[in-house]
Amino acid sequence: MRNLILSVAVAASLVSSAVNASGQYSAAEELSLFGYLSQRDPQITAVLGVNGCNPTSWVNALNYFQNVNSSYFGSSLVGTTYQDWINASLTLSGPNYLNTTSASGTSASAIIPGLQNYFSDLGFSNISVTMQLFPTWNQLYQNLSSSTATQLILAPFQEGLLGHAVSLGAINWDAENPTLNTVSFIDPDKPTNGLDSGAALSTAFFVNYIEGADSVIAFNYPGSQNGYYIQKAFVVAAVPEPSTYALFGIGAIGLLMVMHRKKTT
Repeated sequence: MRNLILSVAVAASLVSSAVNASGQYSAAEELSLFGYLSQRDPQITAVLGVNGCNPTSWVNALNYFQNVNSSYFGSSLVGTTYQDWINASLTLSGPNYLNTTSASGTSASAIIPGLQNYFSDLGFSNISVTMQLFPTWNQLYQNLSSSTATQLILAPFQEGLLGHAVSLGAINWDAENPTLNTVSFIDPDKPTNGLDSGAALSTAFFVNYIEGADSVIAFNYPGSQNGYYIQKAFVVAAVPEPSTYALFGIGAIGLLMVMHRKKTT
Protein backbone atom coordinates (compact mmCIF):
# COMPACT_ATOMS: atom_id res chain seq x y z
CA MET A 1 0.00 0.00 0.00
CA ARG A 2 1.32 3.42 -0.92
CA ASN A 3 1.33 5.95 1.91
CA LEU A 4 1.48 9.68 1.38
CA ILE A 5 4.01 10.85 3.98
CA LEU A 6 4.38 14.59 3.91
CA SER A 7 7.78 15.92 4.89
CA VAL A 8 7.64 19.45 6.22
CA ALA A 9 11.34 19.92 5.66
CA VAL A 10 11.20 18.80 2.03
CA ALA A 11 8.07 20.84 1.28
CA ALA A 12 9.60 23.95 2.80
CA SER A 13 12.66 23.60 0.58
CA LEU A 14 10.45 23.72 -2.52
CA VAL A 15 8.57 26.88 -1.54
CA SER A 16 10.11 30.28 -0.97
CA SER A 17 8.09 32.39 1.44
CA ALA A 18 8.84 35.46 3.51
CA VAL A 19 7.12 37.88 5.86
CA ASN A 20 8.68 40.95 7.39
CA ALA A 21 7.64 43.43 10.05
CA SER A 22 6.50 46.05 7.55
CA GLY A 23 3.66 43.88 6.26
CA GLN A 24 5.29 42.48 3.15
CA TYR A 25 4.38 38.92 2.20
CA SER A 26 5.81 36.82 -0.60
CA ALA A 27 5.57 33.18 -1.59
CA ALA A 28 6.76 31.32 -4.67
CA GLU A 29 6.83 27.67 -5.65
CA GLU A 30 9.96 26.28 -7.29
CA LEU A 31 9.61 27.25 -10.94
CA SER A 32 11.83 24.47 -12.28
CA LEU A 33 9.34 21.85 -11.03
CA PHE A 34 6.47 23.09 -13.21
CA GLY A 35 5.63 21.85 -16.65
CA TYR A 36 5.76 24.19 -19.64
CA LEU A 37 3.24 22.64 -21.97
CA SER A 38 1.81 25.08 -24.51
CA GLN A 39 -1.86 25.09 -25.40
CA ARG A 40 -0.70 26.14 -28.88
CA ASP A 41 1.03 22.81 -29.50
CA PRO A 42 -0.33 21.45 -32.81
CA GLN A 43 -1.36 18.15 -31.23
CA ILE A 44 -3.50 20.05 -28.72
CA THR A 45 -5.00 22.60 -31.08
CA ALA A 46 -5.93 19.80 -33.49
CA VAL A 47 -8.32 18.50 -30.82
CA LEU A 48 -9.16 21.50 -28.63
CA GLY A 49 -8.65 24.47 -30.93
CA VAL A 50 -7.99 27.66 -28.93
CA ASN A 51 -9.78 26.27 -25.87
CA GLY A 52 -7.06 24.02 -24.45
CA CYS A 53 -5.89 26.30 -21.65
CA ASN A 54 -7.61 24.42 -18.80
CA PRO A 55 -6.22 20.89 -19.25
CA THR A 56 -2.89 22.33 -20.36
CA SER A 57 -2.50 24.54 -17.31
CA TRP A 58 -3.43 21.58 -15.11
CA VAL A 59 -0.65 19.51 -16.63
CA ASN A 60 1.85 22.27 -15.84
CA ALA A 61 0.59 22.61 -12.25
CA LEU A 62 0.32 18.86 -11.66
CA ASN A 63 3.89 18.42 -12.87
CA TYR A 64 4.92 20.60 -9.91
CA PHE A 65 2.65 18.61 -7.57
CA GLN A 66 4.07 15.33 -8.92
CA ASN A 67 7.64 16.52 -8.37
CA VAL A 68 6.98 17.79 -4.85
CA ASN A 69 5.44 14.43 -3.91
CA SER A 70 7.62 12.24 -6.14
CA SER A 71 8.01 9.49 -3.54
CA TYR A 72 4.24 8.98 -3.67
CA PHE A 73 3.33 9.67 -7.29
CA GLY A 74 6.51 8.78 -9.12
CA SER A 75 5.76 10.02 -12.63
CA SER A 76 2.18 8.71 -12.72
CA LEU A 77 0.29 12.02 -12.75
CA VAL A 78 1.52 13.55 -15.99
CA GLY A 79 4.71 11.72 -16.98
CA THR A 80 8.12 13.25 -17.50
CA THR A 81 8.53 14.11 -21.18
CA TYR A 82 6.90 16.81 -23.27
CA GLN A 83 5.02 14.15 -25.23
CA ASP A 84 3.83 12.68 -21.92
CA TRP A 85 2.45 16.11 -21.02
CA ILE A 86 0.61 16.35 -24.35
CA ASN A 87 -0.90 12.92 -23.80
CA ALA A 88 -1.91 13.79 -20.23
CA SER A 89 -3.53 17.02 -21.39
CA LEU A 90 -5.57 15.24 -24.05
CA THR A 91 -6.56 12.57 -21.54
CA LEU A 92 -7.64 15.19 -18.99
CA SER A 93 -9.71 16.94 -21.64
CA GLY A 94 -11.74 13.78 -22.27
CA PRO A 95 -15.43 13.28 -21.41
CA ASN A 96 -14.66 11.29 -18.25
CA TYR A 97 -12.62 14.13 -16.81
CA LEU A 98 -12.69 17.86 -17.73
CA ASN A 99 -14.87 17.31 -20.81
CA THR A 100 -13.11 20.10 -22.71
CA THR A 101 -14.31 20.81 -26.24
CA SER A 102 -13.02 22.99 -29.05
CA ALA A 103 -16.39 24.77 -29.17
CA SER A 104 -16.91 25.70 -25.52
CA GLY A 105 -13.72 24.95 -23.62
CA THR A 106 -13.98 23.66 -20.05
CA SER A 107 -16.92 24.25 -17.71
CA ALA A 108 -15.85 25.20 -14.18
CA SER A 109 -18.43 22.75 -12.83
CA ALA A 110 -16.50 19.88 -14.43
CA ILE A 111 -13.15 20.62 -12.80
CA ILE A 112 -13.55 19.14 -9.30
CA PRO A 113 -15.32 15.90 -10.30
CA GLY A 114 -13.12 15.60 -13.39
CA LEU A 115 -9.88 15.80 -11.41
CA GLN A 116 -11.23 13.49 -8.72
CA ASN A 117 -12.04 10.90 -11.40
CA TYR A 118 -8.60 11.34 -12.96
CA PHE A 119 -6.76 10.79 -9.65
CA SER A 120 -9.02 7.87 -8.75
CA ASP A 121 -8.45 6.16 -12.09
CA LEU A 122 -4.70 6.49 -11.52
CA GLY A 123 -5.11 4.80 -8.13
CA PHE A 124 -4.64 7.85 -5.89
CA SER A 125 -7.25 8.70 -3.27
CA ASN A 126 -5.45 10.93 -0.76
CA ILE A 127 -5.84 14.10 -2.80
CA SER A 128 -8.31 16.91 -2.16
CA VAL A 129 -9.67 19.23 -4.83
CA THR A 130 -11.36 22.41 -3.65
CA MET A 131 -12.56 25.69 -5.14
CA GLN A 132 -12.08 29.22 -3.82
CA LEU A 133 -14.49 31.81 -5.19
CA PHE A 134 -12.93 35.27 -5.66
CA PRO A 135 -9.79 34.19 -3.77
CA THR A 136 -7.97 36.77 -1.67
CA TRP A 137 -4.24 37.40 -1.83
CA ASN A 138 -3.93 35.67 1.56
CA GLN A 139 -5.62 32.52 0.25
CA LEU A 140 -3.25 32.43 -2.71
CA TYR A 141 -0.32 33.02 -0.35
CA GLN A 142 -1.43 30.07 1.81
CA ASN A 143 -1.91 27.87 -1.27
CA LEU A 144 1.66 28.56 -2.35
CA SER A 145 3.07 28.12 1.15
CA SER A 146 1.40 24.68 1.33
CA SER A 147 2.92 23.39 -1.94
CA THR A 148 -0.44 22.93 -3.63
CA ALA A 149 -1.20 22.82 -7.35
CA THR A 150 -3.42 25.86 -7.90
CA GLN A 151 -5.18 26.80 -11.10
CA LEU A 152 -6.52 30.34 -11.49
CA ILE A 153 -9.60 30.99 -13.61
CA LEU A 154 -9.28 34.47 -15.11
CA ALA A 155 -12.43 36.30 -16.20
CA PRO A 156 -12.36 39.42 -18.41
CA PHE A 157 -14.03 42.67 -17.45
CA GLN A 158 -14.70 43.46 -21.10
CA GLU A 159 -17.38 41.59 -22.99
CA GLY A 160 -16.20 39.64 -26.01
CA LEU A 161 -12.93 38.48 -24.48
CA LEU A 162 -12.34 34.83 -23.60
CA GLY A 163 -11.71 33.62 -20.09
CA HIS A 164 -8.41 31.90 -19.37
CA ALA A 165 -6.80 29.36 -17.03
CA VAL A 166 -3.26 29.62 -15.66
CA SER A 167 -1.11 27.91 -13.00
CA LEU A 168 -0.32 29.98 -9.90
CA GLY A 169 3.41 30.37 -9.27
CA ALA A 170 4.05 33.30 -6.92
CA ILE A 171 2.51 36.25 -5.12
CA ASN A 172 3.85 39.39 -3.45
CA TRP A 173 1.76 41.57 -1.14
CA ASP A 174 2.84 44.88 0.40
CA ALA A 175 0.38 46.32 2.91
CA GLU A 176 2.10 49.71 2.96
CA ASN A 177 2.62 50.10 -0.78
CA PRO A 178 -0.11 48.28 -2.76
CA THR A 179 1.42 49.45 -6.05
CA LEU A 180 4.05 46.73 -5.52
CA ASN A 181 1.54 43.86 -5.30
CA THR A 182 2.14 41.22 -7.97
CA VAL A 183 0.76 37.82 -8.93
CA SER A 184 2.76 35.46 -11.15
CA PHE A 185 1.68 32.39 -13.05
CA ILE A 186 2.66 29.91 -15.74
CA ASP A 187 0.50 30.86 -18.70
CA PRO A 188 -0.21 27.93 -21.06
CA ASP A 189 -0.46 30.44 -23.90
CA LYS A 190 3.21 31.36 -23.37
CA PRO A 191 4.59 28.96 -20.75
CA THR A 192 8.28 29.17 -21.60
CA ASN A 193 10.98 31.28 -23.19
CA GLY A 194 12.11 28.20 -25.09
CA LEU A 195 11.72 24.45 -24.63
CA ASP A 196 15.26 24.20 -23.27
CA SER A 197 14.76 26.92 -20.66
CA GLY A 198 11.89 25.41 -18.66
CA ALA A 199 8.78 27.17 -17.39
CA ALA A 200 8.57 30.96 -17.33
CA LEU A 201 6.47 33.22 -15.13
CA SER A 202 4.11 35.88 -16.38
CA THR A 203 3.77 38.62 -13.77
CA ALA A 204 1.09 41.28 -13.34
CA PHE A 205 0.65 44.13 -10.86
CA PHE A 206 -2.73 43.73 -9.22
CA VAL A 207 -5.24 45.71 -7.18
CA ASN A 208 -8.15 44.64 -5.01
CA TYR A 209 -11.13 45.75 -7.05
CA ILE A 210 -14.37 46.10 -5.11
CA GLU A 211 -17.69 45.68 -6.88
CA GLY A 212 -20.75 45.43 -4.66
CA ALA A 213 -20.13 42.92 -1.90
CA ASP A 214 -17.24 41.26 -3.71
CA SER A 215 -13.56 42.10 -3.71
CA VAL A 216 -11.47 40.55 -6.47
CA ILE A 217 -7.83 40.51 -7.50
CA ALA A 218 -7.75 42.48 -10.75
CA PHE A 219 -4.97 43.26 -13.21
CA ASN A 220 -4.15 43.92 -16.83
CA TYR A 221 -3.29 40.71 -18.63
CA PRO A 222 0.51 40.75 -19.12
CA GLY A 223 1.45 42.39 -22.38
CA SER A 224 -1.95 43.99 -22.95
CA GLN A 225 -4.39 46.56 -21.58
CA ASN A 226 -7.18 44.00 -21.18
CA GLY A 227 -8.50 43.88 -17.64
CA TYR A 228 -9.01 40.52 -15.93
CA TYR A 229 -9.83 39.35 -12.43
CA ILE A 230 -9.35 36.06 -10.61
CA GLN A 231 -12.80 34.54 -10.53
CA LYS A 232 -11.91 31.16 -9.03
CA ALA A 233 -8.95 29.20 -7.75
CA PHE A 234 -9.01 25.40 -7.90
CA VAL A 235 -6.62 23.85 -5.41
CA VAL A 236 -5.16 20.34 -5.45
CA ALA A 237 -3.61 19.38 -2.12
CA ALA A 238 -2.21 16.23 -0.55
CA VAL A 239 -4.14 14.69 2.33
CA PRO A 240 -1.87 12.84 4.79
CA GLU A 241 -2.66 9.26 5.75
CA PRO A 242 -3.97 8.77 9.32
CA SER A 243 -0.62 7.18 10.13
CA THR A 244 1.06 10.45 9.19
CA TYR A 245 -1.07 12.37 11.68
CA ALA A 246 -0.09 9.77 14.28
CA LEU A 247 3.60 10.31 13.52
CA PHE A 248 3.19 14.07 13.86
CA GLY A 249 1.35 13.53 17.15
CA ILE A 250 4.07 11.28 18.54
CA GLY A 251 6.71 13.77 17.51
CA ALA A 252 4.84 16.64 19.18
CA ILE A 253 4.43 14.65 22.41
CA GLY A 254 8.13 13.78 22.39
CA LEU A 255 9.08 17.41 21.91
CA LEU A 256 6.86 18.50 24.80
CA MET A 257 8.41 15.85 27.06
CA VAL A 258 11.92 17.03 26.23
CA MET A 259 10.94 20.64 26.89
CA HIS A 260 9.33 19.66 30.19
CA ARG A 261 12.44 17.76 31.33
CA LYS A 262 14.67 20.69 30.48
CA LYS A 263 12.38 23.01 32.42
CA THR A 264 12.30 20.79 35.52
CA THR A 265 16.09 20.36 35.53
